[in-house]
Amino acid sequence: MDTGLTWGHRQASRWEDPVCPKVIGLTDAHNDLVKGWVREAADDIGVPLAKPGCRANILVTFVDDGRSMLQEIRRKRPRQLAKMRPSLRDRMMTEPAAMRSWYQTEYRNKNGMPLARAGQPGIPTGDSPVIMGSSATRIGSEVMRVLRAATILVDKTEAHGMPLISVA
Repeated sequence: MDTGLTWGHRQASRWEDPVCPKVIGLTDAHNDLVKGWVREAADDIGVPLAKPGCRANILVTFVDDGRSMLQEIRRKRPRQLAKMRPSLRDRMMTEPAAMRSWYQTEYRNKNGMPLARAGQPGIPTGDSPVIMGSSATRIGSEVMRVLRAATILVDKTEAHGMPLISVA
């Protein structure tokens, strides 16, 4: 997992799988409203939408104290934040903010299949993913960086007074 952002030679992440937002922390009516806005935004930019009853891969959580919740996540589920750049993680843990977000990504081949990991049957040992395939062009890439999940933590105290549509 890392941020979906890019710097240097890394490609930007993108959604390939249908998105399935889940919103918690508000009234049911407001949760549904925000969920609808997320689905609409995804549809507007051409991201596929999952069918109702899907397993959530975008979680929007409204909490009273974002920093405390983030510290609890770090304590109970440290892997969620483990691959984030330490300076970004530290800033997110300590500075006040109306919203905090992070993403989980993975590399897939150009056909959308997860890359084989070293140590799997028939694959040499080591830490790097193994890219199997060839291409007659140097323009395209054999791999793509895919967003698997996104978590958005909204601090209701810090967002107080902001219109819900702006926060969402």
